[in-house]
Amino acid sequence: MGSTVIGGITYPESTNAPVVPSDLRQMAEQIELNAVPRFASAAERTAAFATLGTSPTTGMVCYRNDAGYHEWYNGTTWIALTGSVGIWVPVLSNLTLGSGTVRATYRQIGKWYDFHFRFTYGAGSAVGTDPSFTLPATPSADYPTEAFGTFPGRVHLLDSGTAGRPGALTRTGTATVAIGQINATPAVAQITATSPWTWTTPDALIVDGGFYTD
Repeated sequence: MGSTVIGGITYPESTNAPVVPSDLRQMAEQIELNAVPRFASAAERTAAFATLGTSPTTGMVCYRNDAGYHEWYNGTTWIALTGSVGIWVPVLSNLTLGSGTVRATYRQIGKWYDFHFRFTYGAGSAVGTDPSFTLPATPSADYPTEAFGTFPGRVHLLDSGTAGRPGALTRTGTATVAIGQINATPAVAQITATSPWTWTTPDALIVDGGFYTD
């Protein structure tokens, strides 16, 4: 049996030419293109690992085409590496929506959430004592359920066309925060149907905050 030289390497005759990069730069480019797997969706990712008969390893990174961002695996679940923006439907307590509106948006970066909440008063709306709403995720146990001002956030109370007043937040449940007012004393006080004013259309409670999850 004779031999032949392919790409500077001697092979037995009749050997198919191996598919190898022409140089190390091309190889590096190919490795870079395939180092981070891409999946059309979380479902496709789950199916891919099931087909392989294995599980993702802690620290593994992938890209989700449907979400438009990278995720990493923390050993239990996949977490967004870059900011993902979404909306959530908060559960309201001592706030009656009526024909008013609620805007609730958030940005998630890993275990950190920034959020914006706005309740705008409308016909049939009502504000009760200690109005509260649920957050887009459960904050870390580091945040206490104590006095107003112990949960991070900026609160603005709007008496539309007349006045504005700052407020404060307190965590009242696993993923719930209540809104309070800072009165003229100044001190933190409860919000009620008539304090700091009698709520009417289109008054608003506006909250911007952020928190860390465990």
